[in-house]
Amino acid sequence: MLRKTCLALLALVPLCALADDVKVRNLALTRSGHDSYINGTAVNTTEKSFSTVTVVFDIYQGDKLVDTETFRAKGIEGGQAWRLSVPVKARTFDSYKVRTVLIDTEFSETIGAATLPSAAPASPAP
Repeated sequence: MLRKTCLALLALVPLCALADDVKVRNLALTRSGHDSYINGTAVNTTEKSFSTVTVVFDIYQGDKLVDTETFRAKGIEGGQAWRLSVPVKARTFDSYKVRTVLIDTEFSETIGAATLPSAAPASPAP
């Protein structure tokens, strides 16, 4: 039963999510007792270095969004690949998907969007 559930979940998850210069791939759900994790890899496909890369996952029960989880990696070099493991707090869910990949920006769950870091001044309009 658990194997069928995991296979069904994998069918709902894209194998590769693209955002700018980072690819997220090889996503798989691992359940152990009451704990659930989204595991996978990400790779910087450019020669540019990034201060932070944040992968945002939406967690669903049916069509209802029940949770949002993030994974943040720091100091990513050009061409670097890394593993990600995201604990899922929601106890009941049947699917997940990558909402977005943010590069050198911060994610705020309260507003559900990316915001520029405070150190980056906004340019005045011409």
